[in-house]
Amino acid sequence: METIAGWSPIREAVIVIKPDTKPEDFDKVLKFFKDHGVEPMFLDLHFDEGHLDENGNLKANNHAHLGLDFFDWNTGKTIKLGKKTMSELQTVLADALGMERGELKEVSGRDYMDIPEYREYAKALTQKKKEVNEVDAVLTEKHGQNQQLSDENARLRRENAALQTKNALGGAASAVGQSIAGLFGQSSKDKTIQQLQDTIAHEPERTEAAVVSARTDERQKVITEICKTARFKSDNHTAETIGQRWRVNVDAKNDLKQEVADLKEQHKKDIAAKDAVITKRDNTIQEVSEKHSTLLSLLYDIWKGLKGAIEAIVSRVTAGRDYFTDAEVKKIEGAMASAGNDEDRKQYAKDIFTVAGTVTDTDEELSHDLTAIATSSYDNTEKIREEERQSRRGGIGY
Repeated sequence: METIAGWSPIREAVIVIKPDTKPEDFDKVLKFFKDHGVEPMFLDLHFDEGHLDENGNLKANNHAHLGLDFFDWNTGKTIKLGKKTMSELQTVLADALGMERGELKEVSGRDYMDIPEYREYAKALTQKKKEVNEVDAVLTEKHGQNQQLSDENARLRRENAALQTKNALGGAASAVGQSIAGLFGQSSKDKTIQQLQDTIAHEPERTEAAVVSARTDERQKVITEICKTARFKSDNHTAETIGQRWRVNVDAKNDLKQEVADLKEQHKKDIAAKDAVITKRDNTIQEVSEKHSTLLSLLYDIWKGLKGAIEAIVSRVTAGRDYFTDAEVKKIEGAMASAGNDEDRKQYAKDIFTVAGTVTDTDEELSHDLTAIATSSYDNTEKIREEERQSRRGGIGY
């Protein structure tokens, strides 16, 4: 793109606004620009843009477009607003539109991310998403295992109740049999009663021990299966230690979810800011390019011979030479024909060099040669002869 140093007169600002913002709310902002020599051109408020979120709800992108004329009619260049002025502008904007002022860079220490930093940020975001998905998968698996453990516990309770009922009935039947045997003289009544009491006294202990043993074996099987699925080390885990591990993973998952949500929100803000900057830059480049082409045409019409001089300079740079040919020298001298004396010709040389710098690459050596042409002291004979000698050597195989 062709540009002119110090020339970017028409600019457009994109400003976030609230749903109830009115044009008159910008009065303080417009006055601020006028006080600094910048003339407001137009103001448009946009309330009809936005996007649908994942739930189908409209997220409005309320913003304003403010066109500004930065042209300084005294110098012919654009007005420059320094960092301090731009910081004051942010305060004026926040006050005028009733919005929260952003934290100063000097306080927060934050800055825009460059391309490598943004790539690292995107990479970290992708990794965080992957980690969250892995935690979700493990927790889902653990939830199923927990349900299995609950079902197994319920089954053991039912079996325990049935076993207690069975033992009670069996004990009662045994006691009745021993009592009948005592009546027929197989043992004394007192002995029978004592045996019946011993049986009743010790039966619950044996039943309870069997239930506890069965319950412990089943629980250990479930705990072992959970440890295997969750990839825990083969330590002696209990329901309590598994619960602790589980809570740690749940907390980690929640932390990761919040971190991912924060990263997504920051990512949206960064993308919106970068899009606004890119759009503004592209529009400015297009406007400056059109202005530059128009100004060059006007210069060529006013300054006879300037176009030929610029073409001569472009020809030298394109060919990769460090000298002007005789034909190119004549074109440059033609642009200096209207100069009154050597000082005028030197000034012409400087002006030609400045204009050339807007359309091609220039350097100090080129500036020196233009001054030499202006003072009629330029000599390209030796450089031309050397190039001819090099050309002849190349033609005969040297």
